[in-house]
Amino acid sequence: MREVNRLRPDTVLETGSGASTIIIGLYLKKAGRGKLISLEHSAEYFEKTRAMLELHGLEGTVELVHAPLCEVTIEGEKWKWYDVKKAELPERIDLIVVDGPPENIQKEARFPAVPLLKNHIGGNAVILVDDGRREGEKKAVERWLGCLPGFTMDYLPLEKGAFRVHRPAGNETGDTGSV
Repeated sequence: MREVNRLRPDTVLETGSGASTIIIGLYLKKAGRGKLISLEHSAEYFEKTRAMLELHGLEGTVELVHAPLCEVTIEGEKWKWYDVKKAELPERIDLIVVDGPPENIQKEARFPAVPLLKNHIGGNAVILVDDGRREGEKKAVERWLGCLPGFTMDYLPLEKGAFRVHRPAGNETGDTGSV
């Protein structure tokens, strides 16, 4: 929530829905600005989250998208990733919260986020990755830095650990160029 408050994002993209979807949605609604697009591959979690969104009156603030995992190829490697064609992604995303897909899908399961979304990542965007204590998430984030010039990562010692990928202070820009 500190990042949502600091960034005051127009658009947040989340992979994997749940409690964070509701918390971010409530914050954006209270702030009177911003939209959350949440991609969920599991039909069961999609329905649970949809019910919670209705309960909290967040349908106008949160766009929940059932985006089953599909096969994508990145640099010759096959991956399972959210079918992003199911969502209408904006040109620019200010905050990305990566909390899916689950690690049992494949090693470094969250790696595709940056290669597949890089054209939407704003110059001052922040990417938050849950489960930072896991080796797969750490390796994925390290690989991202190779395709995000000027970005760095911080480890956040939360319950399950997390990473914050961002441009360091003084290195912000409105344009990511050839990210």
